[in-house]
Amino acid sequence: MTRSTRRASLFVTFCTILVSIPQPATAGLDGNEWRRMSEQGRQAYVAGVIDAWENVTSVTKELKKKNPSYTSGVVEEMFSPVMTCVHDRMTYVQATAIVDKYMSQNPEVWHVAMASNVWTAMAATCKQRP
Repeated sequence: MTRSTRRASLFVTFCTILVSIPQPATAGLDGNEWRRMSEQGRQAYVAGVIDAWENVTSVTKELKKKNPSYTSGVVEEMFSPVMTCVHDRMTYVQATAIVDKYMSQNPEVWHVAMASNVWTAMAATCKQRP
């Protein structure tokens, strides 16, 4: 299965899971809710978060191409190193395993927004790598 086919499949699964979770559209998934999801659902969630970060870095690259004087903001500078690490070295399964491990070892953050937990887990792992 190609990476783009996997992404499409994971995106559809992710959307299906999100639609089935009864909560207001403005509410984000927290760690407690994420832990109750199936393995496939957790993987789809992590893939969706990572894909969103990748879109941010792609847009930044295009902005820099179109306007060489464009200066990266804090968000781009925050995402770029982690996305380089994830894109070059990891599968979605591996990224999900990293997040699973982080969540298992840090029950004090289960009430925190899951996108923040994904970021913390991935940033810590990528910082440790050469």
